[in-house]
Amino acid sequence: MTKTEKTEKNSKKFHKEEKKIVAVVFAVVAVCCAAVLCLFFLNNSKEPEIVHTLADDQIGISLPEIVYADTDTCIFYDYHGVFVYDLNSKKTSDFVSFSENGFSNHIEGDDATFVYSGDEGREIYITNTSNKLFTYDINKKKGELSDQSFDSVPGNSLDKLEYSETNDESDVSGTYILPDNSKMYWTIDAKKDDEVTYSDIRLNINKNGTDREYTIFK
Repeated sequence: MTKTEKTEKNSKKFHKEEKKIVAVVFAVVAVCCAAVLCLFFLNNSKEPEIVHTLADDQIGISLPEIVYADTDTCIFYDYHGVFVYDLNSKKTSDFVSFSENGFSNHIEGDDATFVYSGDEGREIYITNTSNKLFTYDINKKKGELSDQSFDSVPGNSLDKLEYSETNDESDVSGTYILPDNSKMYWTIDAKKDDEVTYSDIRLNINKNGTDREYTIFK
């Protein structure tokens, strides 16, 4: 075998090995990408643990207060914190705790905590009787305590959800009017004699006479 033939043979062998290495690298990268995507979707589809732990707890003296709703999202709170519920996936997509962010679990009284929404449901404002302000960005799932008070938030930036005390469909809730004129309200599906729990609460939407019912705590 001539020197040239040997060189060509070694070159072919080298390129063959090189192709094997490239194939292995691509396979490893593909597996890693798939794993990252799986973790991303799992983390984003997982509901906050509190919607499960509260299921068997008795509700307080009043049902949750809805501060924003449209055809995709319902934002409400009770004395635990703020819940963001996705009407399409029928899952709670986020929860903001009062106590973990320095606010009391009281929604009435001298140290009461209040909740408002702004920017068409993209921001949550948590405040109290001392005017302390915590602003939470729903899209970024990130919040911060402001140096300013709640008085600094322009009133025209707050979402205003129309509400009526009258409701022919429920004897425990008034009616919230959504932007598309659907009616949203709470009902209680209590089939037992003891105290009502969170799992008995139902969120209802009535549009053009058609009802949709959501069980949030389960």
